[in-house]
Amino acid sequence: MNTPRRSIAFVAIAIGIFIANPALRESDIRAQSAATETVDTRIGKLEFTHDFANGYPTKETVERLYDERDFQRACQAYLWSLPAVAFSAWQRGTNRELGVN
Repeated sequence: MNTPRRSIAFVAIAIGIFIANPALRESDIRAQSAATETVDTRIGKLEFTHDFANGYPTKETVERLYDERDFQRACQAYLWSLPAVAFSAWQRGTNRELGVN
């Protein structure tokens, strides 16, 4: 019975200290809003507001990620088309060498 009262008292004191000190609250808010996290990747530095897990990418980061996505899609289209192009070249060569029309 004594432990819950102590816990409640401790929480009340902590809240009272936080409320009584407005400078503590303002500095925390300013630190969170001004903080950006930079992540180094092979496509360059990506900046996020707050931290990587809870923040949002900056406008430049979004553009860089869209450019990277387009590049990756172009690479995949090229790689997926290689078997079809190779088969077509093999078929034309065989038809030409064997005289099949």
